[in-house]
Amino acid sequence: MADIFSLKTSAGSTLFSVDDAGNLTMTGDVGAVDLTLSGNTVIGDAATDTVSINADLTTGLKWDAGTYTYLLDASAMTTGQADVIIGDNLAEALVVRESTNAYLTFVTTNSAEAVKIHKTILSDMFAVATVAAADATGGATTTTMTLQLRDLANASISTARRVMVVLSTEENGPVALDTSVTFSAATTGSLVSSGGGWAIVDTDATGAFGCTLTNATDETLYLRCVGAEVTTSTSKACVVLGSNSDAVAWSA
Repeated sequence: MADIFSLKTSAGSTLFSVDDAGNLTMTGDVGAVDLTLSGNTVIGDAATDTVSINADLTTGLKWDAGTYTYLLDASAMTTGQADVIIGDNLAEALVVRESTNAYLTFVTTNSAEAVKIHKTILSDMFAVATVAAADATGGATTTTMTLQLRDLANASISTARRVMVVLSTEENGPVALDTSVTFSAATTGSLVSSGGGWAIVDTDATGAFGCTLTNATDETLYLRCVGAEVTTSTSKACVVLGSNSDAVAWSA
């Protein structure tokens, strides 16, 4: 492509040029002017391969409304080339926000570095459990239990997770296992392993589990769900942030 117009300095250096394909090439600094760029625009410093903004900009870089496939494409970068460098020793080195609503704050205060998360994390790895079981009355020894895991927005999770279900003599406080209860016959999800008063279970893909509880002793126990502290299936690992405690009575 050939230049159809160019502007040069007295020393012969090109300041900017336009070629026959309509591409504009500008070399050197652009002073205190408004500059609007559209189309496929390449900006760079030939000496350092950087783009520098030195002006006092109140809004920094701003994208106008439009249809974008992506806002920033760093897919050509290799390891270590797409770093975001933020300032040192700052209470708010970088804040991701919508208007005044902060979502993430990066703190670089010396000896107190942190990332603050201001909104709820929605992930299948963080769940709240709801358990339920019907009473076994009239001398019955079996009943059925159900478990449902939900995310922190109270929506059913969408991945199978591994957790522990226990039956305790204590409604609240530390778990005190009652070893007279056994788990069997999973109707939803699957039983991984179990013992007296406890079971490691896999939910189905919606976070649900169900099975049979058997107890020959007349008593009231409390069903709850906790995280599986030991699991060989890390892909199903789950942090149970809370669970109800459901009373289950076996009586004659």
